[in-house]
Amino acid sequence: RGAWAVFTVLAWVSLTVAVILAGLVFAAVGGRQLTTAARNLTEEVANSILAAVIVWIGVPLAAGLIMLTLVGIPFGLGVLIVVLPALFLLGYITTGPLLGGAITGFFRKKQPGDHPYLAVFLGLLILQLVLIIPVLGWLVVMVAGLWGAGGLALVAYRAARGRTAMPSGLPIERVEPT
Repeated sequence: RGAWAVFTVLAWVSLTVAVILAGLVFAAVGGRQLTTAARNLTEEVANSILAAVIVWIGVPLAAGLIMLTLVGIPFGLGVLIVVLPALFLLGYITTGPLLGGAITGFFRKKQPGDHPYLAVFLGLLILQLVLIIPVLGWLVVMVAGLWGAGGLALVAYRAARGRTAMPSGLPIERVEPT
């Protein structure tokens, strides 16, 4: 019993450190995209929820259909085993600055190019602390990951379509094909 308790505490601490580090790397590399995706969650609630529903129903359905062919089995499995969990993690990381930004006042600034390091750190730490709560913690984590992935999908969709601004007028980074 004592060894199990030590293991769970160490697992939680190591996962918390890993998630916070991943969030800080995301903030360093894609600060504007992370900020835009986090803003989408509150400024465009319906669109981000719709994007989340499309992603979390459409992508597994498409992967399943692709796996109907022999050639598509490895691709479909790759999507289900690698892409969807990575998208969930990125969605979870996206909700961190939303929560942390509400505490630090990050989103009241009109400088979309800033990197939200403190907001990411605080938000993800709070989400990880909520994760400790039985049942409620897992529900919050599921909503955070799914909803955050919707915000990211919305940013990716707009970047692919070449739109340079959100409806609120805040700029998003245009991604040029290489």
